[in-house]
Amino acid sequence: MKFAFDPPISDKIARMQQRVRWQDEAFRIRKIDQTQLNIDDRQGNNSEFSFLVVGDTGCNGNKQYSPQQQVAQLMLQHQNEVSFILHTGDVVYEVGSKEYYPQNFIHPYQEFIVSNKMPPPTPYDRITFKIPFLLVPGNHDYYNLSLPQSILAQVAKSLRWLKRSGSNLNLGLFGSDVGEIYAKAFLDYTADLTTEELAHHLDRHYTAKFQDSLCLNYQPHRFTRLPNRYYSFRYGNLDFIALDSNTFNTPVPIADTPEGAKLREQLIAQLETLDRQYEQLKSNSQKLDLGNPFQQDLMNDYQLKLHQISDKQKNIHQKLQAEDISFDYEQLNWFKNKLISSWSDSTVRGRILYFHHSPYVTESTKYQLEETLKVRHHLRQILNQVTQTLKGYNQSRPLLDLVISGHAHCFEHLYTFDTGYADSDINWLICGAGGHSVRRQRLEGGILTEIQGAKTREVARSRLFLGCKGHGIYKKRPYSCLRIDVGGENRSQFQIRPLVAEQAYQNWYHYQPDSFAIG
Repeated sequence: MKFAFDPPISDKIARMQQRVRWQDEAFRIRKIDQTQLNIDDRQGNNSEFSFLVVGDTGCNGNKQYSPQQQVAQLMLQHQNEVSFILHTGDVVYEVGSKEYYPQNFIHPYQEFIVSNKMPPPTPYDRITFKIPFLLVPGNHDYYNLSLPQSILAQVAKSLRWLKRSGSNLNLGLFGSDVGEIYAKAFLDYTADLTTEELAHHLDRHYTAKFQDSLCLNYQPHRFTRLPNRYYSFRYGNLDFIALDSNTFNTPVPIADTPEGAKLREQLIAQLETLDRQYEQLKSNSQKLDLGNPFQQDLMNDYQLKLHQISDKQKNIHQKLQAEDISFDYEQLNWFKNKLISSWSDSTVRGRILYFHHSPYVTESTKYQLEETLKVRHHLRQILNQVTQTLKGYNQSRPLLDLVISGHAHCFEHLYTFDTGYADSDINWLICGAGGHSVRRQRLEGGILTEIQGAKTREVARSRLFLGCKGHGIYKKRPYSCLRIDVGGENRSQFQIRPLVAEQAYQNWYHYQPDSFAIG
């Protein structure tokens, strides 16, 4: 990432806690659970309902090429038939800036947002949804810009290039301020309230009851804030658990040994090669004539390659800069206890987990990343602890009915076999093709393996992959969102319906691949 950096985990945790006044006395004396919400739509007891899923959306592109608008049109066709929308993160590229919320979120989804008396567009910190829009933060929603003295020159240079090329990298003068903009847009941001204002606010909006606590009452058209960066809700006797994977995805520090020093040298050399490739691609893109539709396609290819290189650069920087950092034990411990509580409640008929970073994926730029493997590792550890705690757990049924994520720019359905851990026999859905540079499946194909001891174990297999395919004038880019229909009685059943807007042959084509059942 040329213009941005990922803040330390400790900063993300501390800043987000301040914004929602985490564990403040006003919440504690009212016995408010700051991680639970209730969707107040009078439909939450229905066993049959539908919802949409979308992710990695926040890049509106140029006027001739706006995948996000195309996907938003697909979603709008189902607006009156679904109960809510899940968003898997990366709401606004590149750095979660308030400058880009109007064009990269508010405008594409304006039909889902309550209009107000203010001049359009709706201010980013005054969004109220007509239908529940339930998000988790992505990495781009946390990014900061580099130091001002270097950024001003880089931005000025980039803007001159962008003006010539017709491209749009969604970079301005501001970053996310460690997720500040995301928090003001979607969370119940109470940090600025006085003691009296907070008391009135809590008495007005934290009126729903869940188990032995009060919780936030989410009211479409009226009050549509989320209580925290991670949270849960129950709908149709299904438990939905939302995590912030940005605080448990970092690599282990490089060892201070001769072997570690050698690895560091290799990584620095790789980084220098990637830097040269990035600059060469950027130089080539400046020479394109965007009045030529075929060169417009080539520009889109260049942008995709630039983002792929940026992903690799970010992965290396994470490894080089890894230190003995803070780790989000509190969130993962909350997740463990939430899952145990859910399994201890006989009225709950299923569990869906969603977050940003995909633990299993065959998209070409994400499957090998350190953050992918770290999220997989931590999720396994928690699920193992849950199975050890639960008495009489029926291992013929997985702990989670669905795990939904984004980050990888594709749609994919994977299934884990016997991994040796409690994440076996789970269906994984990746919904990260909502607007930004869809990518290809890796050349090695759809089977994921791990070396465990002396053996190579097949741990997961891709059952459906929708991503970039073809070359040149035959290239196809299927952007997508997802509709999930929920049925079943004692155990939930899901009908998975991908919705696709494909860019090919200088045109857009909307279609629905065959749906498939889970459960």
